[in-house]
Amino acid sequence: MSRPHPLHMTAQAEKDAVNEHGMPAGTVQADISRGQAQDEEKKIKKQDILCKFVVQHNTRIGETISIDSGRLVFKSGAEKLSIPMSSITSINEDNVMVSDFARDEALKLGEEWYRRTTNALKFDDKGMLIND
Repeated sequence: MSRPHPLHMTAQAEKDAVNEHGMPAGTVQADISRGQAQDEEKKIKKQDILCKFVVQHNTRIGETISIDSGRLVFKSGAEKLSIPMSSITSINEDNVMVSDFARDEALKLGEEWYRRTTNALKFDDKGMLIND
């Protein structure tokens, strides 16, 4: 009589698994070249990328807050930046690693995103909400 193979809990099985790059299964190694950028963008899900630290050259430069029109939006202090998804080099449990990007353009597009997506409340001098 054979004994059934013990079942791993899904989370434990994923934790124990190693992908083809020798990295834990929960790690996505994007290694995106320009030709592969379109395909890789489709594979990255919002829940895999949001609420993580953005790391460039081993330095935390911000935290992800949104994906908008094929761009990763993140905050760095009070600044909002928007960079192409092709700038992502890899993703792990806590971090999104990015390559170099045009900072001035990222700041401009990040501020545009912020103005477009944020509804600011306006108050009069007595503290009453102004309805526009």
